[in-house]
Amino acid sequence: MFAILIKIKAMRVLRITFFLFINAFYANAQYDFEKYPSIEYKDYDWETVKSDDGVTHKVIVPDFYINSESLILKINYYTEEAKDSEIYISGIKYKEDIPYTPIGLSSLRIADVNGDGLKDIKIISYYMGNGLASLNVKVIYFFQQANGGFIKIAYEDKMGDNRLERDFDGDGNFEIITMKIQGHKNHNYWLFNIYNFVNGKIENVNSKENYPIMVQILNRETFKITSKLSRQEMKQYQVNNLENYNN
Repeated sequence: MFAILIKIKAMRVLRITFFLFINAFYANAQYDFEKYPSIEYKDYDWETVKSDDGVTHKVIVPDFYINSESLILKINYYTEEAKDSEIYISGIKYKEDIPYTPIGLSSLRIADVNGDGLKDIKIISYYMGNGLASLNVKVIYFFQQANGGFIKIAYEDKMGDNRLERDFDGDGNFEIITMKIQGHKNHNYWLFNIYNFVNGKIENVNSKENYPIMVQILNRETFKITSKLSRQEMKQYQVNNLENYNN
């Protein structure tokens, strides 16, 4: 009996060790693009004001412009319909359909995304759906120009906090990484493309690093590029234009 108890305890220790190993493995697992330097954002929380006319989210970013002036950014919702939303940056109105969800707006992010020495703006709004739809987000960039104006880039993407922009080639212009579901021969994959903001527009730059890449969607977390397709076969799924892209 004593020998049996010792054996049971040993099996329990082995099982615990195994699970600790698995957890440590997934905690340190990375997608291919995570080996590149990531952008460092400064985050600002929204001040939310509700009134009879609607809801306003507001942020003031001190020393935003080259002349040290502050940035004042507001998002107005007049109804809960996305089509009724407006973005004001220092008094200039930009029309953008942003889904209204009381807790679905991430903090405002500020950094120089394209390496031109000017601070840019990033907004992520979550759709808050069910199932895979819960991963849907609206991503909006405002790239600052030398005259203090902005070029707006907006598109739909999938959620992923570890998908910060990465500098693949060290040129200071961080690559934007998108994620979508792609089917191939009765299997589903996460498909990742990379883009740069160049000459006032978004360009696909998959050729920089032999992208796109695909990771099979399984009933567990996985990060490894699939071996079910060659990298050349993955190129048939390159996405040249961002999903529902507008500016």
